[in-house]
Amino acid sequence: MSNLSSNYGQIKTIFAGSFGEGISKLCSSDMDVMTVLSDIICVDERSHANRPYSLVFQNEYTNTFPGYVRLRADRAVRDQRGLFSQRCIHTGNHYLSRLITMQALYQDDPSNVINGPARTSNSSIRIKELFGFVVDGPNNCTDFVRALPFVSINVLEKWMGRERHHEWPPRALQRKISEMTGYVVPVGHKFSEHKDVEWRISYTTAEKKLVRSMNDVQVKLYVVLKFVQKDRLKPICQNFTSYMVKNLVFWVLEETPMRNLTPETLVGRILTALWHLKQFLENKFLPCYIIPERNLFDGRMNGSECVSLLKEVDKIIDEGYGFLLKHHKLSLSVQLTFSYPEIAVAYEQWLVEIKDIVIMLYGTDAFTDLVEKVSNRQMVSFEGILQLYVKTEWG
Repeated sequence: MSNLSSNYGQIKTIFAGSFGEGISKLCSSDMDVMTVLSDIICVDERSHANRPYSLVFQNEYTNTFPGYVRLRADRAVRDQRGLFSQRCIHTGNHYLSRLITMQALYQDDPSNVINGPARTSNSSIRIKELFGFVVDGPNNCTDFVRALPFVSINVLEKWMGRERHHEWPPRALQRKISEMTGYVVPVGHKFSEHKDVEWRISYTTAEKKLVRSMNDVQVKLYVVLKFVQKDRLKPICQNFTSYMVKNLVFWVLEETPMRNLTPETLVGRILTALWHLKQFLENKFLPCYIIPERNLFDGRMNGSECVSLLKEVDKIIDEGYGFLLKHHKLSLSVQLTFSYPEIAVAYEQWLVEIKDIVIMLYGTDAFTDLVEKVSNRQMVSFEGILQLYVKTEWG
């Protein structure tokens, strides 16, 4: 483990992405794991720190793009460990350098690839060796992102206070999310002149709660649109991500009455979502659901890619119901569900049980300790972590 990790207390581990949300089955896609240095806090005002921390950074938003922040260091600690950028010394302030911090966090394992704020492991999980069964899928990667806790009352109060006309998300869930901690991850805006000291704001756990609040029809809408993204849109533009799809779904659900979200209207809602996507592409602006001022398209696609995406979305809309039948997995799923409903239900329950086992193990203190031990090599694969757990706990 790097000095920075060991000096600043416990590491909290969070499953992110589709697996963490319960949307994708084990090994069906890459995994995203966020590890949070929990004894550091980034706040708008020092009074917002609810307990003593090893380090407290003050959020600064001036001259930053929406959804990004600079972390101003307390003068008492600004020279510790050489983590603070000297480029901003003329302002009289020192800021936490995301570049130097990433080097400190990831220095122990140069074999893996840096992808944005993440360290990507090229090893796939070998479930067969651990549980005795095979899950079909590609040789998946695991993206590990180190993050710092982020507290900004203004961001979530603004999100909660905006006008909504329908039932989702429920008011009780809005209140719960408004009290949640966010995170900052070490990546600056592509076009910022200060990107070496900028961090991107993330509300990963809030988004997980939103996804897990979805009913069966809402989840199916999300899953089908992820298929569309992966099979029809991503080949056109590699930077058209599943995160964009998730935010698209959030907007569609917020703007749709619950009475219009039924099994009978599912295909219609899919086409509605594609119409929304078409409008976002025409405007070249997809607002982040939690921070609407942040444009998720910004710096992610060029003009020709945008035009090609628009043409493909139009094509899918014109296909109507037919586009579902063209997708092998979707059409096969429909056939099996109608032909063998008992087997389909049993298979789904089995996948849920296996996923719960992995998440339960990962959530225990013992398992978190093992993550930290194995992290001597930094961004290790889940294979090594799970094998170590099985060897230690089950002999």
